[in-house]
Amino acid sequence: GGGAPCPPPAVAFVPIPAHPRLFHALAQDGLLPPSLGRVDARGNLAQGALVSGAAMVLVASLVPFARLDDAIGGGVLLCYAIADTSLLTLRRASPPDDPGRVRLLAAVFNAVA
Repeated sequence: GGGAPCPPPAVAFVPIPAHPRLFHALAQDGLLPPSLGRVDARGNLAQGALVSGAAMVLVASLVPFARLDDAIGGGVLLCYAIADTSLLTLRRASPPDDPGRVRLLAAVFNAVA
């Protein structure tokens, strides 16, 4: 149908407003430089927004959309695989007599996915 081309760009553009907040949280945890988490007097994360926006413009300018589309699809699949593996691990702890069972199930699931 005509709606098939619409979801990949939407998936690519929806998280962009969240990047500065993500940078802020990562800077608070010490995983990014503190300048990316700096909040200005009006409560905005200008530095994080500028870095995130510049990175998006650079990627959009240099990478063909077909490659971005494939990367988006692969990223979504990877996120689902990680979430499902986490669910398996949380829902079922390894029995005391076979401590590697959950790791084996997670490896098999990820190999099949």
